[in-house]
Amino acid sequence: MKITNFKGNEEPFRPISKKISDLVKIEEETERLRKANNKLQEQINNLEQRKTSLVQCLQNVEGANKPDIEEKLADIDQKILQLKAEIEENKEFCLDINYGYRERL
Repeated sequence: MKITNFKGNEEPFRPISKKISDLVKIEEETERLRKANNKLQEQINNLEQRKTSLVQCLQNVEGANKPDIEEKLADIDQKILQLKAEIEENKEFCLDINYGYRERL
């Protein structure tokens, strides 16, 4: 059975309970991604604190240890970029699933 939605497009009939179930799943997935992003942000904050400490060490270090600290700083910067990219991917996915579902309603 097909019905016409509010936009005038035909679509398969889906009981309201199915739509509610879909919304609950989307809300659960969105919440899971928000929690994941919070954990990722905590990791970024910890890395930024570690980076600040290393920068302070770098100002006081000379000689052979300097390249090691610089390498650690580069590694931290790379990890921060990766975590920020992951957060953005999660945000995009949240927008996609929420917008995509609401388009079908």
